[in-house]
Amino acid sequence: MVDNNSSPGLFPWVCPDCDSITDENALNKLHPVFIYNTLTRSKNRFIPRSTNAPIAWYQCGPTVYSDSHIGHARTYIGLDILRRVLTNYFGYNIIVC
Repeated sequence: MVDNNSSPGLFPWVCPDCDSITDENALNKLHPVFIYNTLTRSKNRFIPRSTNAPIAWYQCGPTVYSDSHIGHARTYIGLDILRRVLTNYFGYNIIVC
């Protein structure tokens, strides 16, 4: 059986600690966003490292081997939609690196 929590050559992924907040409603108000973690194949609550610091987000672009087409724009459009929702609706300060 494959351990989904670690991969060879990678540091193990550790979920941020929310044990200080015991009220589920308060936790949902403070951190309402869930992100699908492909490493563990589960949804995890998105908790920024700091409430005041901007969130640095890196997403690599498409690897293009031939002529450009509209499908190559999907990466950038998807990132822009997610950034706008997280910024405008949830109030996160996102910096795209």
